[in-house]
Amino acid sequence: MLWDRSRGSGIDKLIEQRDIKGLVRLLASDGSAATARAAAGALSDLGAPACIPLLADALVEQKQGSRRDRIANLLIQLGPEAVPASAARLCADPPADAALIEGILLRIGVTAPSSITELLHESDPTIREVASNVVVTLGAIAEDSVIELLQDPMVTAQNAAAAVLGRMQVTDPGPVMGLLLSGNPRVRQVVGEKIEALGDQAIPALIEALQSPHERLSKQAGALLGEMGEAAVDALLILLRHDSGSASAHVHVAAIRTLGEMGDVRATDRLLVASGSQHAKVRATALEAIGRLGPEAVPLLLEAFEDASHPAPAAVIAAMGRVGDELVLPALIATLENADEALRDAAVEALADYGPSASGVLNDALAEDSYWTRKAAGEVMRRWQSGRGHRAPLL
Repeated sequence: MLWDRSRGSGIDKLIEQRDIKGLVRLLASDGSAATARAAAGALSDLGAPACIPLLADALVEQKQGSRRDRIANLLIQLGPEAVPASAARLCADPPADAALIEGILLRIGVTAPSSITELLHESDPTIREVASNVVVTLGAIAEDSVIELLQDPMVTAQNAAAAVLGRMQVTDPGPVMGLLLSGNPRVRQVVGEKIEALGDQAIPALIEALQSPHERLSKQAGALLGEMGEAAVDALLILLRHDSGSASAHVHVAAIRTLGEMGDVRATDRLLVASGSQHAKVRATALEAIGRLGPEAVPLLLEAFEDASHPAPAAVIAAMGRVGDELVLPALIATLENADEALRDAAVEALADYGPSASGVLNDALAEDSYWTRKAAGEVMRRWQSGRGHRAPLL
């Protein structure tokens, strides 16, 4: 027992009769501190369910500071079971002092944060506001409970948790990364903002998410990496370089697409290698990415074109058709008389992609002595006329 029976027959009688109302009145009375401690101990021993509603009512009714503190301290001692009744007194008539309730909830929430996040389910805006303030103050202590609520079946609960997460400081992107798959766009938005706010610190977790078997998560991670700058480019290039033989195609597609959207010319070499992939979607995505790099990629493309040992010469030629720069035209025309039929075909495709702005050099090619050059130039022009060429560069 937390109380002392030697403190008079009055309190002994209340205890023997299990008179909870009487003990609450005694706790809130202007009695001695010893009497108040005895009443609090007795109420604690009698159990939370029976005394919490009366204590919460007394909290509203009591105006004297020290007496209110006695009641508040006992509610805190009773723990999570006291949370709903305490919060409900915010809606009483008259309502309990919001700062006082917030203090009670905060001290309970330190050891039982989920009991506070549960209040975000409440329909009353005052309760939700106070609960939100408490959860934000708890910070990392309550993060797991907030993440759990973000996955609640009720959209209103998800939105309330998202609003709270938006006010919290997230230091580790790992626990929230999976929420990028949420069906709730508000949740995805807030989680994305929190991950992006971490900057370079989030890159390793995003690279890991990019390799997820969930293509939607992979795509979301790629979009966030696209906002990260040079450090993310380095990480993406390392991923493509080290995992080119083992990573699944959708990982390559996501990484390549991100590099293309970032428009960093340092990615050109790796994109050229990818544009020679055996996987059609990887090839197509890499060519689109190179096209987005535009004229800045031309020097590296021409350098790769001149490199007789390049592993994917046809991909280099195809990429030339995507960048939309006249500096590549002489190299493409020269390829029309290459002995390798595959390279000739690639040059035809590239010139067809380039479009009618290359008609001047094509007309010159039609007058060449080389049979292969004339034949290929004629094929390009036929494609233009039939509408099967001229894919606009992705600048």
